[in-house]
Order: sequence, then C-alpha cells, then structure tokens
Amino acid sequence: MDNNELIAALIYKRNEAEQDIITLKKRVALRRSELHQIDCAIKVLTPDLRTARLIATRHARSRFFVSGELSRRCQDALREAKGTWITAEDIARIAIREKGLSPDDAAIRGDFTRRLLWTLNRFVKRETVEKEGWGTAARWRVVS
Repeated sequence: MDNNELIAALIYKRNEAEQDIITLKKRVALRRSELHQIDCAIKVLTPDLRTARLIATRHARSRFFVSGELSRRCQDALREAKGTWITAEDIARIAIREKGLSPDDAAIRGDFTRRLLWTLNRFVKRETVEKEGWGTAARWRVVS
C-alpha cells in the first residue's frame, strides 16, 4: 500500500468521524430543545426544578417492596435487635440480601435506606421507636 492509498483511507475515516460528530451535535441540540420545553412546563406547575423532583419522588412506589413490606421489615428487624440500636442501613442490607440483589449497588442501597428511614420516622411519631442521631447515621430501637 503506497502513501496515496493510505492518505485516501485516512481522509475517508476522518470525513466519516466528522459526519458522526455533526449528527451527534444535531441530536444534542434537539435534546436540549426538548429539555428546555420540559423545564418550561415544570416552571408552570412548580416554582423550581428541585421542588418538582421532591414532589415526583415523595410518594413514588418502589418496584422492590409490596404494600406494607417496609413496616414489616422494620418491625422484624427491631424485634430481632432485642432493644439494641440498629440503623436503617443495617435493615437495608438485610432486605437487599434477602431479595437476591447486589449489596454493592449504591443506588439500590440508597433507595432502600431512604424508604426505611421514612418508615422508621413514622414509628417515632407513633412513639413506638426511639431515635438517636440524624439522617443515615441515626440509630433506632424499640421504646423500652
């Protein structure tokens, strides 16, 4: 293969890459336009995007838990702890293992922990559970 053929092949590949970039830039521009339209619609309904995200996830059902399962899991874990402190993350790890999911998946572990925190905080309001600490570092135990 002489240099002319090699140069022609390289120019062809360069043109191909350049066309791919142009196509991708058009797709990005289209998606940005769609994103802008969605943001405008959100602004009509809520004051800002952060509030909209909170509203959207506040009562979202989990595909991993059936109705009442979170409360049962919390109650079982607290009962098995026999008055010792337990964290929501401890309960989440047990649930993840029992459901056969990957314990290394941070997104699933975070989702489980967040949902369990909501449930445990409801128990505190009912005065059936004591809470020590704040957020994911909080510890829980049955009221003695």
